[in-house]
Amino acid sequence: MGNVIDFSIKVWMTVIFIAPLAFNILNSSFLFDLYFFAVAFGILFSLPAMILFLVFTYFIDQLTIRTILKKLLLVCLGLITTYITFHYLNFHSVIVYAYCTTLTVAIFIFKLESPADPQDLTRIKN
Repeated sequence: MGNVIDFSIKVWMTVIFIAPLAFNILNSSFLFDLYFFAVAFGILFSLPAMILFLVFTYFIDQLTIRTILKKLLLVCLGLITTYITFHYLNFHSVIVYAYCTTLTVAIFIFKLESPADPQDLTRIKN
């Protein structure tokens, strides 16, 4: 369970701090004061989505499938919850793409290790 929590928090913090920067790069404008507002806004409004992401991660981590498939499932579910969050807030702009791209990259950057991983099970038997 500890690895699931660590993984989820790392993904969430990466999205919270990097996505506003990506949005500003895509928009070709950077306002330093706006960055802190975007981070605070991201923490506040992404909390329900990240709690769901933590629950999804816990259950998906229990599956005996390869790590890449687990991460692909997490990307799909994470993108859905991110889109729903922005749809609820009535944001339909480049910011959605910045958050979704950052989420996808963060999921694949951080390790999600579990003893239920078939690759790990073959190593344990030997």
